[in-house]
Amino acid sequence: DGAGTLLEEAERLHREAGSALGAANDLHARARLAMLLGRLDGAGTLLEEAERLHREAGSALGAANDLLDRARLLALQGDYDRALSELTRAEELYEGMGDECSLGLAHELRDQIEQEIDAE
Repeated sequence: DGAGTLLEEAERLHREAGSALGAANDLHARARLAMLLGRLDGAGTLLEEAERLHREAGSALGAANDLLDRARLLALQGDYDRALSELTRAEELYEGMGDECSLGLAHELRDQIEQEIDAE
């Protein structure tokens, strides 16, 4: 809970300073923390807001990372169709940037999701 409080304070300060990128990164970190703690319900909203702010700040990498984590979250919740949709959007951004490393991570997640679908 202490880490979450610090991230909320950092986000507030970034917003006061007019830093959409800083606030977006704080939101993303809060979502990741929530996911690690098993608090999946609020993480999706945080990632959506982080993506919006990353796009506003012109950070395609930040937006792609938000989409990738939202795909992870949706897969954890068993919503595989939406997870694959978000993952496709992330892959398109990574491809556009030429980020082969992140694209590889996205492909690994796609493989995991498809294995989960096949196992059902």
